[in-house]
Amino acid sequence: MFNYTGMEATATALINHFGADTTITRTGGATFNPGTGSYTGGSVTTLTGKGVRMRFDNSEIDGEIVKRGDFRLLFGAASGAPEVDDNVEFSSNDYRAMQVKATSPAGTAVMYDIHCRR
Repeated sequence: MFNYTGMEATATALINHFGADTTITRTGGATFNPGTGSYTGGSVTTLTGKGVRMRFDNSEIDGEIVKRGDFRLLFGAASGAPEVDDNVEFSSNDYRAMQVKATSPAGTAVMYDIHCRR
């Protein structure tokens, strides 16, 4: 059986070398107050690491699932697991994680491919 831990270390090293600072935050357990339009309570989870911005191919942009201006962000697995609807701060801009795909052969997370939208 192949040990994918080394592959995860290589992917993380490449993302760290070529990537830019990325902060991913999620608030869980918060309660929305429609009167004030804000959330109260809950806990914040923060993942910090490096991310590499990748373009979607023109053939992938359909105007609904993938819109013009969306991009893929490759994020190292050593930093933690992002989730859909997380806030992604990359290059001093905030984005929403629309979809998260894990590259995880044999159950070992190597990296995450995050579909980001403003």
